[in-house]
Amino acid sequence: ADWKIYINSQYGYSVKYPEGSFPTEHPDEDIYLNFVSFGDRLKENSLWFEITVREADLNEEVDYIEWQASHSLVELSIAEDLSIEGYPTKRLDYEPSKYDEPKPTSFIIINRGKYSYTLSSIPEDIDKIISTFRFFEKKLPMRKL
Repeated sequence: ADWKIYINSQYGYSVKYPEGSFPTEHPDEDIYLNFVSFGDRLKENSLWFEITVREADLNEEVDYIEWQASHSLVELSIAEDLSIEGYPTKRLDYEPSKYDEPKPTSFIIINRGKYSYTLSSIPEDIDKIISTFRFFEKKLPMRKL
């Protein structure tokens, strides 16, 4: 399967996604500085994931996701501290508390400076997605002297 690269130069990250899981940017989300979804969450057996960026430290972002989860029929099944590219990271996995409720979801929250980057997908796919996620330094445009 051919994977393409999505590059976000404004927030300095890139991620690979499978052909057919087109990125959709959601510019009018006032909660997030950046919100991009890939693929179709409702389509069976298709890879989907989302990336959001907020101006928040790791604990604030974890609290926000836990607050969102408290309004859904889900239960926390995994909470672990990680490090991705040397940045403090937290993994939160939620399982539906009823069979007809939302799919299980993993959240990987990476804190880089004043921003928290959250990647979410189903637990079976999250490691594959994270393995393609990269930060890069934002390059300033060159000026002629």
